[in-house]
This record gives sequence, C-alpha cells and structure tokens, in this order.
Amino acid sequence: METAEVPDDQELENQLCSLKYGFDGKSRIQLQSKKDLKSDGYPSPDLADSLSLSFFEDVVIRKAQLKAPHLPSRTRLGLVWTDADS
Repeated sequence: METAEVPDDQELENQLCSLKYGFDGKSRIQLQSKKDLKSDGYPSPDLADSLSLSFFEDVVIRKAQLKAPHLPSRTRLGLVWTDADS
C-alpha cells in the first residue's frame, strides 16, 4: 500500500483510543483482546478491526518472510495493559 487515508470518524477514534496494549517477554506489542474489552464494558471495535485489516496483506507477506512465531496468550504473559494516553 503506497498511500492511505484514515477517515475523520469519531466512533473509529473512540475505538482506537480505547484499546490497551502490553508487551510480551520479547518486547513485542500485544493488543487487548476482544474478550478483555467486553469485560471492561467496551463494545467490539469493529471499525478499528476493519482499519487494521486494510494492512493485512503486508503483515502476511512480512510474516512469511520472517517466520514469526504466534504471540502467546495474555494469561501466560502476565501482561499489564497500558492506556494509549500513557
């Protein structure tokens, strides 16, 4: 993808800003799961998912080149979620 434009959409912004993230033992970013979002009282981030899937092709190509392992589950990692504003 050479160019992209993210729409000025309040619902999309809210979904993207409500996501928390943590780091695994190899300092890789791991986003908060939908299950955890639901337990925190947030709806499923469908618009944010759609935006992230716009870049799916690049991830698949890169993953095939790097042979990256699957990220471990949040439970096994003992992650502490970080707000995007932190």
